[in-house]
Amino acid sequence: MTDDGTTASIASGGSAAAAAGKTQSRTKINENPNQLKAQSKAQAMDQGTFSKSQTKTRVKDGELQSRTRTMSHVPGEKPSKDRTDSNVILPD
Repeated sequence: MTDDGTTASIASGGSAAAAAGKTQSRTKINENPNQLKAQSKAQAMDQGTFSKSQTKTRVKDGELQSRTRTMSHVPGEKPSKDRTDSNVILPD
């Protein structure tokens, strides 16, 4: 709860899958009086095929900002990369 009696919450998560390989994921949340931030990372590797994702989310000054970057690579092919950005003005 903030000094003016309002509350803030944030959720974050990431995923990566491998049929018989290794996977890992982690999420970290930071807060201070000015903003609330979350960062999630996930990656998977399965016999040379690799994928990972990273999402950063921030709530500050009545706005939610989120950015997700993904990358995947199959041996012998060009890596595939994508980035998605979102900004949402939160209701009062």
